[in-house]
Amino acid sequence: MEKLNQLLTRYGKRAGSLHWIGERPDVRDGQLNRTILAKIGYPAPHTVFDDTMLTKVDWSSAARVLAFSGTKSLPYEFEQAPSVGEQKQALDALCELDGTAQFFSNGFLALSTTRTQQWNALSNSTFDTGVLGYDASSAFIFWVEEED
Repeated sequence: MEKLNQLLTRYGKRAGSLHWIGERPDVRDGQLNRTILAKIGYPAPHTVFDDTMLTKVDWSSAARVLAFSGTKSLPYEFEQAPSVGEQKQALDALCELDGTAQFFSNGFLALSTTRTQQWNALSNSTFDTGVLGYDASSAFIFWVEEED
């Protein structure tokens, strides 16, 4: 998980970002996303969280969301795709997880780049997004919050 750790560390220098990487928590599957979110203090105290707040995304979408959240301004660069190079680096880093990996986001940028898309806020910030993922032995989360 060296490439993923390096990428998260680099993206983690961004103001408003939080990340964690480590062993997959030993909890039942129904508690896994919540347990990983808790590693960075999410969801916000006022949020009534359930797993439907997160959208399962494929490898390519996970790389796109990760690259976007690590390099772009959520409110001001929403319609700009992350660079092809950043998306490639993100996908390369995600490929350190095995073929059983699953990825989740809050819907901010997972499937669309239109401003009409809705997402589920997990923080008290105006904007937040990121990716959490895990395979049989490892897990990670990268999340960023921004105000406009």
